[in-house]
Amino acid sequence: MLLAVLLCAVCSLSAFAEPSGEVWTGDDFTVTLPEEIVYTFSLSVPADDPAWVTAGIGDPAAILEEYQEMGVLADFYTEGRKENVRMLSNENSSAQNMYDLKELTEEQRQSFLDGIQTQNDDVTLEKEFVDINGQPFYRIQFDGATTVGEIHELQYGTIFNGHTLTFLVDSETPLTAEQSALVEKLADTVEITKLLPKPEPDPVNLGLMLTILGVMAVVVLAPVIYLPLRKRRDKKQKAQMAELLSRYRKTHTDENSYGALKFVNETDCTREAVRDFSRYHAYGKNLVSLLLGAALCAMVLLSVFLFDTTWWLKAVGFGITVYYLYRAVSMPRAIEKVQQKVFGRGTSSTARYMFFEDGFRVTGIQSASVFPYFQITSVKRHGHYLYLYYGYDNAYLVDEYGFSMGSFEEFTAFISEKIKK
Repeated sequence: MLLAVLLCAVCSLSAFAEPSGEVWTGDDFTVTLPEEIVYTFSLSVPADDPAWVTAGIGDPAAILEEYQEMGVLADFYTEGRKENVRMLSNENSSAQNMYDLKELTEEQRQSFLDGIQTQNDDVTLEKEFVDINGQPFYRIQFDGATTVGEIHELQYGTIFNGHTLTFLVDSETPLTAEQSALVEKLADTVEITKLLPKPEPDPVNLGLMLTILGVMAVVVLAPVIYLPLRKRRDKKQKAQMAELLSRYRKTHTDENSYGALKFVNETDCTREAVRDFSRYHAYGKNLVSLLLGAALCAMVLLSVFLFDTTWWLKAVGFGITVYYLYRAVSMPRAIEKVQQKVFGRGTSSTARYMFFEDGFRVTGIQSASVFPYFQITSVKRHGHYLYLYYGYDNAYLVDEYGFSMGSFEEFTAFISEKIKK
């Protein structure tokens, strides 16, 4: 008998925390519970509370998770769980824009109802506005069959202070008169205790917007300005190089004019070797510009999403970042396509180099030609290759293990001395 009394006391502290006639109090409203309500559950009732077992609910942890996902404030049950109504509240952009159903015009209310649709022709939809104690409520009822079973749902909802308050009952069988009446009873007891004025939209921070636009302009216009300038510079350098080559060939007319043979190398310019060069050229040689571009994009994203900016600035910032990432990811592939064409012009995929004292000969990957060392603009090492750049995008590949005359270490020192780099 003592245990039975203690159990009743525990249950009265949890499952019957809101007896009939009591007032459920929210931040800005109250609900008076009808006498039919005997169980009230919410997120404040822990999963190990014995009230769940008393009410016949077997998996309270799953129910609490569902409360969290749906925004359930309270879950009301009648005796024997014959009827069950959930009270939900949510904040979203639509509710914040409308703020208070009282303030909507008839056209706006109709537009709101028109936006509530069902995609299933087998489901009927009833929707209307009803006035409850001077506060407009939307009444929505679904009835019909879906691919996962029958659906029967009734909602009474309103919007005030920028959030929704909804009473909902649903069932796999047609709703009873008692279920419908209980939803309406709960809505009828709602009393709004605090009406807040609609906040004014934050004024546009002109200085911030101009700063963000300036960063965006740098990200977008920098390549547009830089690429033509680089083309013009490259064109000028090619003209100067052509003149120097012309003078060089006039003074070097036979094999003996190039001096003693110093190094001989054969390098297989396989597809993998060319692909490796393309990756290095995209990410290794251009690392500084890639990091600078990534930093600018990060600045744009942080600016438009951390600060209160307009939607179109967010869209533009996101679009610029996505485009930059796409270009960065696709860059090696684009370079490889060009390089495969360059290395595929000759009769062989093997480059044969003869490095003389005053020039070097290249055969195999191209027709036999002798070039001066001043044509090499830079030398980069990657893996077991030296890349002898003779322009911004093109280089000769020299394999460390391809020397039949001279050693790789000696050649590295030799070529560095020749181009002074």
